[in-house]
Amino acid sequence: MNTNKPLRIGYIYTRPVPSRETDTQQVLSTVDALGGAGAEVELVLPGSYRRLLGSRAAYDAEVRDFYGLRHPFRLAPLWTVEPSPIQLERPAHAAAAAMLARGRRYDLVHTRSRAAVPLCVALKIPIVFETYRRLGHDAPKTARMLAGLARSRYFLGVITHSRQSADSLAAAGVPRDKLRVLHNGFDPSKFEPRLTVAEARAAIGLPATTRVAVYTGNVQAQKGLDTVLEMAARTPDVSYVIVGGKDKDLAALRDDIAHRGLANVECPGWRPAAELAPYFYAADVLLIPPTARPLVEHGRTVLPMKVFGYLAAGRPILAPDLEDLREVLEDGVSACLVAPDDGDAAVAGLRRVLDDPALAARISAGARAVAADRTWDARAEQLITQYRAWLGAAGF
Repeated sequence: MNTNKPLRIGYIYTRPVPSRETDTQQVLSTVDALGGAGAEVELVLPGSYRRLLGSRAAYDAEVRDFYGLRHPFRLAPLWTVEPSPIQLERPAHAAAAAMLARGRRYDLVHTRSRAAVPLCVALKIPIVFETYRRLGHDAPKTARMLAGLARSRYFLGVITHSRQSADSLAAAGVPRDKLRVLHNGFDPSKFEPRLTVAEARAAIGLPATTRVAVYTGNVQAQKGLDTVLEMAARTPDVSYVIVGGKDKDLAALRDDIAHRGLANVECPGWRPAAELAPYFYAADVLLIPPTARPLVEHGRTVLPMKVFGYLAAGRPILAPDLEDLREVLEDGVSACLVAPDDGDAAVAGLRRVLDDPALAARISAGARAVAADRTWDARAEQLITQYRAWLGAAGF
């Protein structure tokens, strides 16, 4: 294919946006960065009666403002069926989007929709699938489907967010040459201006002299925040700030905090990505709940996206010592890793970082060094290189 011509990419996504779901942040960041890298990208996503009857320009501006997007790409809302209890909307949208893609004649389709993959292969549309899941372990039928489709030249390959995810698919029979690990990233513009601890705390109303541990992200029970609350109960001299959460989950978390009688935990609620940086900069320690349960029991949290924002902030990170996190974090170099589900180890690790300024400074500098090449823009360049390699190998 002509490598001087911009790639025409259709990204099929089955969730409506804007949304507070982390998945939507990952997809919109990816699409935005691909546009910045020179690709001609169309995001084909579910529409609604409200969206279709309203102004397309207003919708585009709403989405771009919500996610803080900077680069050119086209939003293509496609109405199929409205959400319902029987949840037909996602496969219906995948089918309609695949038919649209056939007419658009993209160079390739990129998707996180399992339903879209066999449809595009059947329609002879080159397609790339992306996943953060360990599908060989969590969804073996899907993994076997992908292994079978890998024999087709139209199934270009799978982008995974971790080596764990790639290894699980390889074990299920997906050829290694059709697997590429690309970790997620961050947008440097959302971390400017860089703030001192004092400046950040003044901006969000935290005391200047209190020692502060910060968590950002979803707050469902399966995220392991009970381990953070257990730490808070054992370290009453430390203030804990938990940022994020849907209203229902946030209410349950606040009830749990009240039930435990924790006066040193506050939950300011969800904040847009563009407003998170002051919370990062205000922290003495940034927390990933020190438990293996989200990964082992639920299988849905593999190398969480918050890791890359934490690294970009250059603040000390406390995290469980797990295989997925070790792909990016190194104990004593870019983070303090502690034995998962060991309350004593978690508290000891927190105290070690808080009481050892030299350690805190060292892992802060290490975090910034790791973050240097982990931007969404850098990832988009890697994606485009991989697309071209797979297209060339398939004879397109």
